[in-house]
Amino acid sequence: MRPGLFGWLLLVGLFGGISLVWGLARWIKPYEADGMPKAMASHTQLGLPPCTFLAVTGIPCPSCGLTTSFSLMAHFDPVPAFRANPAGPILLMLSGILWIWSLVCIAHRRFYWSRKWEFRLVLWLGAVFLLLLLRWLAMVVVPRIFGN
Repeated sequence: MRPGLFGWLLLVGLFGGISLVWGLARWIKPYEADGMPKAMASHTQLGLPPCTFLAVTGIPCPSCGLTTSFSLMAHFDPVPAFRANPAGPILLMLSGILWIWSLVCIAHRRFYWSRKWEFRLVLWLGAVFLLLLLRWLAMVVVPRIFGN
């Protein structure tokens, strides 16, 4: 199927957006001054404020550490990336698949493997969201209930 105007905008936007995010992830310094990997708050290097949920409640939000995790993966440091937030490496791999797919579609001027892609995308995003929540429950809620 040949993409129409919306399809071209989607493909170019997806390719460019993912390229920009990967570039920013590589540019961010996810390490402390002593060289140890950070656990969170790397997004502040982009001029963004610290996590409001953490500031208000003292509890990290489900996505705390996600930017750091993504950046650590961009620096080829997977173990600390999984420690910072296990959804980061999974999102990086999913974005890699989408990046390659968009590049192939742009190069061949047609959509490939696009039947029911919306459903698959929703399933993958739902799985990542569930992982974020499970990580949050495991690291924040459970210790508060049962103690450290």
